[in-house]
Amino acid sequence: MTVIPNTTSTQTLSICDGATHTLPDGAAATTTGTYISHISNAAGCDSTITTNLTVIPNTTSIRNISICAGSSSTLPDGVVVSSTGTYISHIPNAAGCDSTITTNLTVIPNTTSTQTLSICDGATHTLPDGATATTTGTYVSHISNAAGCDSTITTNLTVIPNTTSTQTLSICDGATHILPDGATATVSGVYTSHIANSAGCDSTITTNLTVIPNTTSTQTLSICDGATHTLPDGATATVTGVYTSHIANAAGCDSTITTNLTVIPNTTSTQTLSICDGATHTLPDGATATVTGVYTSHIANAAGCDSTITTNLTVIPNTTSTQTLSICDGATHTLPDGATATVSGVYTSHIANAAGCDSTITTNLTVIPNTTSTQTLSICDGATHTLPDGATATVTGVYTYCQWSWMRFNDHD
Repeated sequence: MTVIPNTTSTQTLSICDGATHTLPDGAAATTTGTYISHISNAAGCDSTITTNLTVIPNTTSIRNISICAGSSSTLPDGVVVSSTGTYISHIPNAAGCDSTITTNLTVIPNTTSTQTLSICDGATHTLPDGATATTTGTYVSHISNAAGCDSTITTNLTVIPNTTSTQTLSICDGATHILPDGATATVSGVYTSHIANSAGCDSTITTNLTVIPNTTSTQTLSICDGATHTLPDGATATVTGVYTSHIANAAGCDSTITTNLTVIPNTTSTQTLSICDGATHTLPDGATATVTGVYTSHIANAAGCDSTITTNLTVIPNTTSTQTLSICDGATHTLPDGATATVSGVYTSHIANAAGCDSTITTNLTVIPNTTSTQTLSICDGATHTLPDGATATVTGVYTYCQWSWMRFNDHD
């Protein structure tokens, strides 16, 4: 006798959701699970079959696509469409089950646009389609727009001419001029600059630059002590020194002016003077004085500065006097002023007194008549006679004595 073993086996299967699987024992299964079936094997013994069943779900998907106007799209199920809409397609998915695909189709219109551009003469413009243009005109280009559809672009191109100009400028020596292109120039010359003009094109600017020299000068001045001198730059100076000023000269450049300034001292002096009473003294400043006092005058000295002169003025009084005199008849009297008088009278003379002023002298003059007399005398021989005039006589004779001569001398005493 032979004992035949029973058999066991396992199968793994999958079905689509919604489908039914018939197990080996004829039962039906529609859900995922492990199923055990018993049937007779080929030897007529028990065969235990384990079925691992998986139910695969059907799939759904949505796709959003767009096409350009005038073109068409083929749906997943092979249908061709060319207008905007929502389309549903059924096809087997990767697992062989139903795949429901929803297609949202958008038809994108083609676009048109216009651009107005300008380029500089000599430049080249690349059009949207890659072509180039160098002259003024209207150009039509076809390219893909952002959506990948046709974009018709019309380009209105203008060629702008470049410009040229000339400028003539001057700067001061030591200054720097910035040319239109940003370069700098410090010496006279002709400079060519290239910059963008108002249209953004080339502007060729020729600069004729002149460098103007600065000037220097020296002035020598003097002022009076106490005065203020205004220097060329507006500063002030009051003391002797050398001052340097910087101002703009006629050309607008630097003018260096050196001022040698001398401060001249003012002078003072004193004079002591006297005048006679009744006289007038003219002071240094032209004023007049007639009375004793101290007078201060201000005039310009030899340097043109202030000269303070103090005048101590004394007024000397005039003098008067009277003299009474007599002369003998026939004599002449010289008056104090040099005039002569021979007759009795009152004479007024004006002479300078010891101070140099007027001295009025009144002379009361009397003319005395002369007299004569005779005396007869005798003396003994050997004796001496004293005459009236004091002389002596010892011999006989006639002796004359003139008293007038004595009076004359007495008058002068």
